[in-house]
Amino acid sequence: MRKHKRRNQKKWFRIVAQNVHQGKTVSRFHAQRLVESVQLFADNQYHNVFRPWWYEQLDSNPKLDLVTEHRRHFKDVEQKLIEMTGIAADDFNQIAASLKRSTPRKPRKRKEKPRQPARKLKQPEEFKIRMMNGELQPVIGEKVFTIGNHDFLIHLTEGKFFDFWTVSDVATGTKVYSHERYKEAVRKAREIITEHYDSYVILISKLKGDGVIEGEAAKA
Repeated sequence: MRKHKRRNQKKWFRIVAQNVHQGKTVSRFHAQRLVESVQLFADNQYHNVFRPWWYEQLDSNPKLDLVTEHRRHFKDVEQKLIEMTGIAADDFNQIAASLKRSTPRKPRKRKEKPRQPARKLKQPEEFKIRMMNGELQPVIGEKVFTIGNHDFLIHLTEGKFFDFWTVSDVATGTKVYSHERYKEAVRKAREIITEHYDSYVILISKLKGDGVIEGEAAKA
C-alpha cells in the first residue's frame, strides 16, 4: 500500500470532511485515499506503538490482559483518527462501504489486466490463530521461520478492503505482523521477534501459566 505525502492527506481529509458535513457525495477518488490513509495510520500505530509497548509491559506489569489492552488501543486509535480527519467513525464506515460497487463496472475500451492470484503456499498446514475476542480460528498457512524453539506461520488475511499476508506465532496464534507482500511480512515479523525475543518468551510462559495454551496448542 503506497504512502501518501502529509500535505496531500490533509487536503483529502479536508475535502471529505467538508462534503460529509455539507451532505454532499464523496468522490470515489477521495474515498479511496481516505481509506488507504486510515489503514496505513492504524497499521503503523499497532506495529510501531502498541506492539513495542506491550512487550515492555510483560516485564513490568505481567497481569495485563492482551485482549483488554487491544480494545483500549483501538479505541485510542479511533479517537486519533477522528481528530486527524475530522470524520466520525460512522461516517468513515459509510464512505468505506461505498467503495464496494453495487453494479458491475462498465467495460473499458482497453483491456484490463486480471487481478494477480494470491501466492500459493508451498507446504500448507492447518493452524489456529487468536482473534481479538481471544477465540481461536482455524486457517491454512505454512511455517516460515523458527527462532529459538518457537515456530512462526504465515497465512492470507482477507480484509474488508485489502488482503494481507499475516505472520503469527504457532504456539499462541497471536498476530506478529501483516503486509501486502509475503516476503515483507516475513522479514518484518522476524525482525520484531528477534528484537523482542526475551519479552516474547515471557509472553509464552505467561500464557502457559494461565492455562491459555499447552505446548503448541494453537496448531490444529
